[in-house]
Amino acid sequence: MPRKRVYASNLRAPVLDVRHAQLERSDDSPYRSVCPMCHEGLLLMRRDPQTFILQDTDICCSCGQRFKYIDIEEVGKVTP
Repeated sequence: MPRKRVYASNLRAPVLDVRHAQLERSDDSPYRSVCPMCHEGLLLMRRDPQTFILQDTDICCSCGQRFKYIDIEEVGKVTP
């Protein structure tokens, strides 16, 4: 039986604190992670469009769950 789609199902849920270092990566990128809520969407690590600094908030591109990276200072030190 096919899985039910979860698009935007968590859009109004409270923001969750996560550690980027503990998330499952979706491919070879050190930044792109599988959403820990729906396991189908991705967290893509947002950057400020002016400064290109990594942002400490993210949103799943599938279920809409919002996250706050509590280890953002360490994430910025990752080298691909």
